[in-house]
Amino acid sequence: MATKICLFRALSKTILSRTLVPSVQFFNSCSRLAVTNSVKVCCHCRSMPQSPATSSYTHTSLSVQRNYSSERQTSSIWQRMGFTGRLKYKKYILRRSALKLYLCCVELPDYNSMMQDLHLSDTFNSWFRLVELHVWLSMVRLSSENREGKFIRNVMVTLLWEDVNKKSKKLGELASYTSRMEGLQQLADQFKASLYAYDEGLMADDIVLAGALWRNLFDKNCADVSHLELMVEYVRKQLSHLDSLDSGPLLSHGLVTFLPLHETPDSIQRHNQILDEIAKRI
Repeated sequence: MATKICLFRALSKTILSRTLVPSVQFFNSCSRLAVTNSVKVCCHCRSMPQSPATSSYTHTSLSVQRNYSSERQTSSIWQRMGFTGRLKYKKYILRRSALKLYLCCVELPDYNSMMQDLHLSDTFNSWFRLVELHVWLSMVRLSSENREGKFIRNVMVTLLWEDVNKKSKKLGELASYTSRMEGLQQLADQFKASLYAYDEGLMADDIVLAGALWRNLFDKNCADVSHLELMVEYVRKQLSHLDSLDSGPLLSHGLVTFLPLHETPDSIQRHNQILDEIAKRI
């Protein structure tokens, strides 16, 4: 028994201290444009100083930290076993909200422009890293919505892997089944490690958050520190913005908005147009 406990502690320490699981070369080499931009899916730098641009989001970030931390610590054993208890909304409504919320994470941010502005390679792996960041932002917001938020979060993560699996099958035409499955497994490990890293960045300061972004978003390859500073500000302002959204529309309709990386009239118009399309789609 003591041996099992030691092995468990060693495994937990390894997971928490890991920096990044390397992505398989197959997903790094495949162009993101080999798949469609939106695929229908079924029904979480040490020398970088504190950025002055994020000071206006400090108060909201502290509120988000408290909500997220308490939510992570109060899960009962029944909830962990899958019993959701009484919900404010019907489950089919929450599933529909989860689908719309995932579509917002995938389609609302302009990933083409973000890859160009941040000098990220145009690959499936870069697309996945950006999507997982926005999924994590949504998960943080849902953490303050009790049982309904947990239900939507779980469904949204399921939809993420269904979508990734469909996209990988199209990319899989260029490689063997074994190579594709190995790539999916590494993406799953990377996703778990990213949640730990982003959670740590949320609870700490901009230096820790910058380190998490450098490892998980930029894959330890960011020549221009201004890009890293831009993304730290981007994450902080998204957390502040999402925290200001009302719970009712979020739970009943699953519609959220993400602030553009660079707010211009064209980007705002594109954002509103896609949001209207998502609202009418389901």
